[in-house]
Amino acid sequence: MQDLRYAIRLLGKNPGFTLVALLTLAIGIGANTVIFTLVHAVLLAPLPYREPGRLVSVLGRKPRWTTSMSGPDVADFRAQSTALEDLAMAGYNSGDFQGPAGPERVTGSRVSANVFSLLGVSPALGRGFEPADDRPGAPPVIILSYPLWQRRFGGDQSAIGKAIAVGNDSRTVVGVMPAWLQFPNDRAQYWVPLAGDRTLAMRDRHAFTVVARLKRSASVEQARAEARTIAARLESAYPKTNQGWSADVAPLADYVVGGVRSALLILFGAVAMVLLVACANVANLILSRGAQRRQEMAVRAALGASRQRLVRLLLTESLVLAVLGAALGVLLAVWGVRALVPLYPAGLPRAAEIRLSAPVLAFTMLLSLGAAVLVGLAPALRTSRVQPRGRRAGRLRAALVVAQVAIAMVLLTGAGLLVKSFLLRTRVSGFNPANVLTVELPDLPQDHVAAILERIRALPGVTAAGATTSFSYVQMMGIGVEVAGRPESGEKQFWAFEVVTPEYFHTFNLPLRMGRAIDQRDSAAAPFAAVVSEGMARQLFPGEDPLGKQIRAGTNSAWRTIVGVVGDVSYGADSPRQGLLYLPYLQFDYSPDTIAVRTAAAPQDLAPAVRSAIRTMEPRAPIIRMETMNDDLAGIVASPRFYTLMLGMFAGTSLALAALGVYGVVSFWVSLRTHEIGIRMALGATDRDVLRGVMRQGAAMAASGAAIGVAASLGATRLLLSTNLLFHVKPADPVTFASVPAVLLAAALAACWVPARRATKVDPAEALRYE
Repeated sequence: MQDLRYAIRLLGKNPGFTLVALLTLAIGIGANTVIFTLVHAVLLAPLPYREPGRLVSVLGRKPRWTTSMSGPDVADFRAQSTALEDLAMAGYNSGDFQGPAGPERVTGSRVSANVFSLLGVSPALGRGFEPADDRPGAPPVIILSYPLWQRRFGGDQSAIGKAIAVGNDSRTVVGVMPAWLQFPNDRAQYWVPLAGDRTLAMRDRHAFTVVARLKRSASVEQARAEARTIAARLESAYPKTNQGWSADVAPLADYVVGGVRSALLILFGAVAMVLLVACANVANLILSRGAQRRQEMAVRAALGASRQRLVRLLLTESLVLAVLGAALGVLLAVWGVRALVPLYPAGLPRAAEIRLSAPVLAFTMLLSLGAAVLVGLAPALRTSRVQPRGRRAGRLRAALVVAQVAIAMVLLTGAGLLVKSFLLRTRVSGFNPANVLTVELPDLPQDHVAAILERIRALPGVTAAGATTSFSYVQMMGIGVEVAGRPESGEKQFWAFEVVTPEYFHTFNLPLRMGRAIDQRDSAAAPFAAVVSEGMARQLFPGEDPLGKQIRAGTNSAWRTIVGVVGDVSYGADSPRQGLLYLPYLQFDYSPDTIAVRTAAAPQDLAPAVRSAIRTMEPRAPIIRMETMNDDLAGIVASPRFYTLMLGMFAGTSLALAALGVYGVVSFWVSLRTHEIGIRMALGATDRDVLRGVMRQGAAMAASGAAIGVAASLGATRLLLSTNLLFHVKPADPVTFASVPAVLLAAALAACWVPARRATKVDPAEALRYE
């Protein structure tokens, strides 16, 4: 208690030192608390189900990928498995909910009646499904998610037992699930029984997510081995549908969070490195102050204090600093978590569970104790030596700065790679996405599409409008293409394609390179036509004029004449746009489902008018999605943007702390050598000589740290390969590895400039009288 009182009194007497040290530790501990909150909620906390350790996911497996299961296979697994206690299925479903604002397309899930009992989830209101609900001919029922219940019924408990229109059906609401439930994913807003699903009997339709509960005597490894044995039996019994198929079993937690585990762990490692930099910074501050306390330590030793007693006193001071820094860090973390949750990309798992909790606060307490040791042990051992050892202390301070710079180099390199990847992902070319509104509709008859487009084009502020079938930037439909006059190869080449309306090319301002675009002449009765992109033309007809060439798109389809070539388009984000085929919508079976509207002003301002025009033409057709194209593109890269932003923030913080460390050490070095600098200037040294000498001191530390950091980065950045965050960028990207050290050295030299300039202002006469 005596040491605690003394430490608090001493910190109060040095407000400048205390404030800087507390803020530095608070930033490091607070950032770690925020990221641990995320890691704990997503990766460490058990799933919110009954006995989650016994829940597993059963997956269909091909040699290179995993997929869902078919209904008949699940039935066979249920009958043959001895390791699994029960299995439940969930498949995709969507329905049009009728309401006062018009129809709304809502995504839900068809599930087996036992799914909620298997998971151990009780409804927040009403009841769950019963076996009778999942039998053919049973009265149609529905269970709502908590958000859908709030949105459609305003949280009215009398919703239970009411009939609601879902598409052409009427279903009775029997229950409302808890707000936290996201099953089988975060998009499911309601659940209906599987009864009547035609795919249940199709062994070749792998359409169901399967969860199961292990028997208490079984392990995941036993269930996995058994699943492979059962899959081999099914492959032998049903070679036509199951040839090449196997099965796998994994803990349900791995299935839920497997896609983000590596990225979150790397983020956690990065923020831990920020704390190391912060601790090194504070340790340097304590070392600098320890040099000023040599007389105090000598007096204490003369009065009988042992070195162990002095170390304990100094460590107590570090502990007080760390605990106060942790308290301030928790306050920063409360704000940080609130700021982080909105940044957390939609679709990433367990977002609703991210909150400060008792385990997180316990982690913060342990972190503060660790920080106390990190910031206090080396300075305590050094300061407790009564005999002055200025050179060795200087070496320790320099070593801490070198470590800070090396860590900052690793973080900056990782952030640089992610920034470059993100820029490549978001690069668009060949058109301008600004002022484009996209509207996704359900499949409509072709003549209805034309009527809707005509009405939209008549709106004030609309400059063009077109429609397409496959406006997906990441995964486009593919079609086999055959060229007339060429022998068919054993394997057809598949090309991405879009079925488009006239005005589509004008809407996107796609440059016409040769021939003509698709227009009104390409009716159902006209000769079949096609337009290809430059990339496709180069690959199919190298060195030839593609106009007039005949191609066939799809098996046993009619021959088409290439009538035009347009410029290549890239939407980034793994867009397969090197070759693209455009087909007239009146000459293909698919009806366009996405309308693109180019506007003269901000597209969101015209959204109500576009919605009204569609409602006028199709009052019962739900608008599935309406957003600007820029927002659509941004949503695709939301996850890489989140990780890039987080790592960039940590890298920037570590750079600032490293620069502050360089500044502190050089400043202290200047203060210690004021007498020497004065003598040098008295003997004829110029301001430039002094400036160069001081700058050389800081540059040497920064260069040493950068060299160590480059070597460490070569290994550390390879961890990014497991996260799928690098896009067309190698871990040892030469541009990044050349630019980051330059930025780091520039920051270090800038940090040296102030103390170096101060050194040139030393008055030789005053310096000779120094001390």
